Amino acid sequence: MLNLSCGIGNLAGIIKLMSEILYKEYNKRVVILIDEYDTSLQKAYENGYYKKMVLLIRQFFDCAFKTNEFLYFSVLTGCMCISKEIIFPDLNNLNVFSLIDEKCDELFGFTDNEVGEMLDTYNLSEYYDTAKDWYYGYQIGNASIYCPWDIINYCDYLLINSNKTPQNFWTNVSENGIIRSFADKADRKTLDEIEKLIAGKSVKKKIITDLTYPDINSTIDHLWGILFITDYLTCHSIDENGLYELTIPNREIKNLFEDQTTAWFDTKVYSDTESLNRFCDAFSKGDAATLENHLNTLLRRSVSIRDFQVPEEKKENFYHGLVLGVLNSRPFYWNVESNQESGNGFPDIRVVRPKDKYGFIIEIKYADNEETLDKYAFKALKQINDKNYRQSLSNMGITDIKCYGMAFYKKLCRVMLK
Repeated sequence: MLNLSCGIGNLAGIIKLMSEILYKEYNKRVVILIDEYDTSLQKAYENGYYKKMVLLIRQFFDCAFKTNEFLYFSVLTGCMCISKEIIFPDLNNLNVFSLIDEKCDELFGFTDNEVGEMLDTYNLSEYYDTAKDWYYGYQIGNASIYCPWDIINYCDYLLINSNKTPQNFWTNVSENGIIRSFADKADRKTLDEIEKLIAGKSVKKKIITDLTYPDINSTIDHLWGILFITDYLTCHSIDENGLYELTIPNREIKNLFEDQTTAWFDTKVYSDTESLNRFCDAFSKGDAATLENHLNTLLRRSVSIRDFQVPEEKKENFYHGLVLGVLNSRPFYWNVESNQESGNGFPDIRVVRPKDKYGFIIEIKYADNEETLDKYAFKALKQINDKNYRQSLSNMGITDIKCYGMAFYKKLCRVMLK
C-alpha cells in the first residue's frame, strides 16, 4: 500500500510518491538530483507570481527531502544560495558549496588538464590556446576551470565547421539580460567600473550571496552579487574588509559585456529624440559649440568599450563610429557616407542633403592628451583643405558646404568649423 500523505494528488507530493515506488521495487533508498532549482523562482519573479511559486516549491521540497523516509541523499544546483533562500526555512542539514569554497571546487567545471586531454582525444590540440583565451578563467575556490557547456560545444563546433572562429555559446542559453539590467541602473561611477572590467582590470565590491529574487533590483550593489554568482564575474581574492576582487573571466564573457553595454548605450542615445535633433540641426547652422557640448555629454555617458585594446593610431575608429552612428539615426533626413573618395583623399564622413544644396565634411583625429585637442582639431581642418575634400560636394552642385574638424581624447572632444 502506497503512502498517500504529503499532498499526493498535487505537484508537491510527486517526488515522494516516485521515491516510494522505487524503494518498494528495488528495496533501496533513492538519490534525487535537481538542477537549477531556482530557475522556476526566477521566471515566477519576472512574471509576477513569485509568492505562489515559493509556496509550491516549499511544499514540494518539504515532501521530497524533509519528510521523505525513502531518500538516501540529494544534490541541488542553482545560482542563489540555498541556505538562506526562504523556500528552505525548515531544512537545517544542508551542505552548501559556493563559488568561494575550496571543497569540491574542481567539480564545478572542467580543469585545464581535462580540457587538454579532451582536445588531444579529438586531435584538436592546436586550438588549446584559443579555448583557454575564450572559455577558461572561472575561479572556484582554489581552482580555475572551464564551463563544460562551452568546451563541449567548442569541440563539436570545431569537428563539423570549416570556419574555426570561436563562438559565444552563452548567448543562446544564459540570461544575458542581467548585464542590460545592470547597465540600466548604472551611474557614472559604475560605468567607469564597467570600462575597467572590459579593459581587463579588476574592481573590488562587497558581495551579498544570500539574496532572494525580490532583493535583486533594490540596489545596484546587489546586481554586482548577481553578476558574480551567475559567473559573469569571477573572484580572485577577498581582502581583509570582505571586498571581492572581481574580473571578467574570459573573452566570451567580455564580448557579452561589450555587446550588451553597446546596445544599452545605443538605446539611450537614439531614444533621446530632442537632443538628437539639436545635435543634427547644429551641423546645418554651423554651431560648433553645440556640437562639442553634445559630443562631450555623450562621451561622459558612454562606455568606451571599443577604445581599449587597439593601437594608438587606430583609436579614432571608436569616435568615428560614434559620430557616424548618431548621424545615421536620421537616415531619411540626409545621406551619410564614410571614407568615400573626394578630392585627393578619403574624408572620414561626408553628409549631403541634395534638395537643400547643403552638405558638410567631418575629419576626426585622436589627440595625444587633453592639452593637444585644439592642435588636432585644427590639423583635421587643414587636412580637409589640403586634400580638397569639398570637391565631391561641389561636383554635386552643393553650394552650402561646411567643414568640421573634430579631435577626441578619452571622454573629451573639441570641434572646429571652417
